[in-house]
Amino acid sequence: MIKKFAVRVGSIICISLLVFVLTIVDSGWAQQGKNYIISTRRSCVWVLNKSTRKLMFLKYQDENTVWKSDQITVPTGIDLNNSLLIATGREGTQVFLYDNSSGLVTFYEVEKDRSIKKFVSVDLANDLK
Repeated sequence: MIKKFAVRVGSIICISLLVFVLTIVDSGWAQQGKNYIISTRRSCVWVLNKSTRKLMFLKYQDENTVWKSDQITVPTGIDLNNSLLIATGREGTQVFLYDNSSGLVTFYEVEKDRSIKKFVSVDLANDLK
């Protein structure tokens, strides 16, 4: 009797954890083209124009409304032809910009006032020697 109860409780806990993990761990999609690097997560899109070096966040709210952030300029020291843009966070409101050639990682986050906040860059080439 106690064994059956323990198995049921264990099963419920395992299924609950699996559902919880699947809702939180949601992979983003990224694509790089000639002029743009795009990364998506849920209904949000990060777009980086390689020629103008402008980064912008978009969120589709319904079929007629797209919420757009302000644009910021990515520093010139980042090689955009060898960079990855990886959207992250529960709603995709954060993004990592990783420069493969230099090992530099920069984190950006969109704010409610439409501004994009840049965090300090980390030089992985020097830190992981």
